[in-house]
Amino acid sequence: MPCSSFDGLGASFIGPQWSAPLRNPSDNSLAVGPDHVVQTVNTRMAVFTKQGGRFDSTGQVLYGPVPTNNVFRGFGGPCEEKNNGDAVVRYDQLAQRWLVVMPIFSRVRTGERHAPAPVAGAGAQLSEIGQAGQPGAEQALYRPPSPPPAATPPSAPAAPSAAPPAVAPVAPDSQGVYAMCYAVSTSDSPLGSYYRYEFVRPLFPDYPRPAVWPDGYYVPSSTGDDVIQKHACVVERARLLEGRRPASSASSSTT
Repeated sequence: MPCSSFDGLGASFIGPQWSAPLRNPSDNSLAVGPDHVVQTVNTRMAVFTKQGGRFDSTGQVLYGPVPTNNVFRGFGGPCEEKNNGDAVVRYDQLAQRWLVVMPIFSRVRTGERHAPAPVAGAGAQLSEIGQAGQPGAEQALYRPPSPPPAATPPSAPAAPSAAPPAVAPVAPDSQGVYAMCYAVSTSDSPLGSYYRYEFVRPLFPDYPRPAVWPDGYYVPSSTGDDVIQKHACVVERARLLEGRRPASSASSSTT
């Protein structure tokens, strides 16, 4: 089978929405569908062509680089307001849909009462819904305007900035909660419309790695509250794909 290579998101990358600052380490993910390749790196995303039924070549930039939370524009809450790193993209081959999962690393909704964090070894518990009435109507992917024609690329590739100092997660007994954001495309095109969801996460949702199964989207993460503690959640895949509400998320914790 022939292979294709092309430059993805990185230093000196130029796309329809011009360029974007990137940093190390490059927490990245990439998913491939029948006609598109979608990449996320830290806080940015881009969409490329894939040779097949719609395009004659692979690697042409169709969209990006843009903030990953563009997919949550108009949704409200932390999913729209905060553009955290570690977002992950998956292609659901069974449904021919795209899934974007984005964690919220800073605590939100301080002062409200929330269910306690799950305890290792205890049974799973339902996660609280982040946005009332979610997902609402499907929403077209926001397309920022392209730069003016007079703009020119930088004369020399910009070196990636150094990684920011590590910041310890807020202590578990501090006010507020975290969140996990889900966007599911309504078609096989990553450039179309999406249903958006937000679920409360009581534990720090570091480095999510979604897995696609027929009965759900399983999303494990490292909590950051304990170096050996892991947190796994599953959301109702069928409801997300249909844009139904309320889709629920069940979570459990292990050590």
